[in-house]
Amino acid sequence: MHTTLAAQLAALELGHLNIAALDRAPCTDPVDADAAEHTLVAVWSDLFALFPDTALEDDAEQLGWAFVNLFHRAALKRSGQIDRATDEIRCLI
Repeated sequence: MHTTLAAQLAALELGHLNIAALDRAPCTDPVDADAAEHTLVAVWSDLFALFPDTALEDDAEQLGWAFVNLFHRAALKRSGQIDRATDEIRCLI
């Protein structure tokens, strides 16, 4: 039996969930370097373990670069936020 995506989402009854921002200051502590390294190594190896003998095997390199670019985009976004904050501070001085 085929159902629409809307029907499947409605069946999940997720109405009690929301994505409102938390009322707390954002954490600025850096991630533990060892924990980040171990996690990324595990994710990277698991990611490429998925592809052999699948339809995505030929696209593995492209998918790997897409994963790397997630971090590049996050860094660019944060850099832009810092640049805007710096500009706002300069305007106040």
